[in-house]
Amino acid sequence: MIKKALVTVVTLVMVMGFTACGDSNSSDSKQEPVSDTATSATSTEAPVEEPATEPTEAPVEEVAADDGIISMETDDFSVVYSRHEAGTDYEGKPCLYYYYTFTNKSDKNQSAAVVTSVKAFQNGVECGIAISTEGRPEIENYMKEVQSGGSLEVCEVYELDDTSDVTIEAKDFMSFSDEKDVQILALQ
Repeated sequence: MIKKALVTVVTLVMVMGFTACGDSNSSDSKQEPVSDTATSATSTEAPVEEPATEPTEAPVEEVAADDGIISMETDDFSVVYSRHEAGTDYEGKPCLYYYYTFTNKSDKNQSAAVVTSVKAFQNGVECGIAISTEGRPEIENYMKEVQSGGSLEVCEVYELDDTSDVTIEAKDFMSFSDEKDVQILALQ
């Protein structure tokens, strides 16, 4: 007898629970929001026309004007052109000495060799790295680590084919973006 009474009580509690859940769901389904399109489709009133407006132009992003020199800023470093000069490499072939100031803006030590990518192009082709016999300390600075906030003048040396213009491209070595700064050097 006790078992029958217990089963009956549990069954009633479950039925009441399902009924309560059913009531809340059915009341929710009755109060669904009606979209604007449904309202306009079933409405007998004439649609209200909005006044005609002239199309507006999308805001144009302001792009910094190219200053013609390498002056690149990232979150971690900056590279700013200093000077350049023509010379010869260890074989007596023409080369370009390209100088820039590297500033470490990150919170850890880093070198220009690790975070920057400065390339030279002549006649549309990337110039190779030239080997200089001159003891210029700026050439060695390329590999030196710079502490946070420090700056160092760096020199990279590139092979030249002739005396035509050289295009320098600087970008973040670690970035997958195509953002770069470009400079054209006239050698004549």
